[in-house]
Amino acid sequence: TSIVNTMRFNKVPAPGKPAYNGLMLRTAMWETLQEPAYQLLKDEFGRTRAVAPRAWFFGAILGEQSFLTLKRNDKTYDAKGVVGLTEQEKAVTHIDRALVAGRWIRDGDIYAAVIPGAIATALEITPEDVGKAKIVFSGVEYTVIGIVDNAKFKKIMDLDKEPLTPVDFILMQKLTAQGKSMGEAGFREYVHLEPDTCFYVPYHTLMNLGGEIRSIAIDFITPQEVKKVLEDLMPRLGLNLYAGLGSKTYRFSSIATASGKGFSAVFIPILIAALIVLNTMLGSVYERVKEIGIFSSLGLAPNHIAMLFMAEAMVYAILGAVAGYLIGQG
Repeated sequence: TSIVNTMRFNKVPAPGKPAYNGLMLRTAMWETLQEPAYQLLKDEFGRTRAVAPRAWFFGAILGEQSFLTLKRNDKTYDAKGVVGLTEQEKAVTHIDRALVAGRWIRDGDIYAAVIPGAIATALEITPEDVGKAKIVFSGVEYTVIGIVDNAKFKKIMDLDKEPLTPVDFILMQKLTAQGKSMGEAGFREYVHLEPDTCFYVPYHTLMNLGGEIRSIAIDFITPQEVKKVLEDLMPRLGLNLYAGLGSKTYRFSSIATASGKGFSAVFIPILIAALIVLNTMLGSVYERVKEIGIFSSLGLAPNHIAMLFMAEAMVYAILGAVAGYLIGQG
């Protein structure tokens, strides 16, 4: 019999229609996920399903504004963030629909980049240059393999109804300082960077640069398959989890709680022991009726006499509890 820590799960309907039947994992405050989490999910589901990690890189301490300079010849552009994505993202959110030129990232790509239209204009890269144009980032040349449209990219939402670009933590801090409510804790509405201020590279390339995993999405074919996976996956996770089930989206949160285990097994023995102790105490009182009469003759009130018996019982109870605990430990 003991008190144990357990996980309790909350299931709340989320607004909007899901973009896919699947799961999206992230922390409540968009904190960094451990890379083994992605590797474990990929090993478990990657053979038959699309498992898409999303990594971010800001180039500075979180909360401080930084600019990531892209160069092409004498032209430069200061981006605010880099997103690391994989080929599997096409199967999950159909991100390739935002392309206006070129192709999406493939598994074999290393130094490849997909840029938004604003960066392409600033660096004078035309659709005809895609696949040949080079841009320099962090001293390394990247081949521009695709151009995405800002308006189309903004329409691509994940199961949490937020875009795939990094969270604008600086703006979030300002809004919080102004006292603006962004929703309930853990499911608040976050402000993300504009797609035109970011560019997109292969996931493994960004991780080698120091990127951090922020979310993982898994695509499944049917809602029934999602439900089956949820039953097995939720007890192993301490994260916020969004599930797309047909035409509805649900958000799951895990809360640590404490609960007792084994009390039902000892309830009847404890009840029997309590009745035995009660019988012993009643017998002790019955045997000392004359003593109680003497106390009353001396002027003690009935409640004072009762306190004498209760104090004596408490001494035995404390000694018995301590002795029982020590013997039980042994």
